Amino acid sequence: MADIKEKHGWISEKQAKIMRNCISINKKITGPYKIYLNENGKEVRVTTVSNNKDDHGCNYSDMTYVGIVTQYLRSEY
Repeated sequence: MADIKEKHGWISEKQAKIMRNCISINKKITGPYKIYLNENGKEVRVTTVSNNKDDHGCNYSDMTYVGIVTQYLRSEY
């Protein structure tokens, strides 16, 4: 049986703004926000997902912990 690790969602509006600028330059289709289901089956919006609740690995001062995410659904602007 595979070891299933928790995924933790984070959101930063500063990161989303930078990602939107990169998307418009590179003409990518997906948006900066990733929509996931949380543990309760509710849709949540994040900009980063990590394997660790204590460290998201980003340097944005407004990074906020959203909670455990379970399933990726889509990307949005």
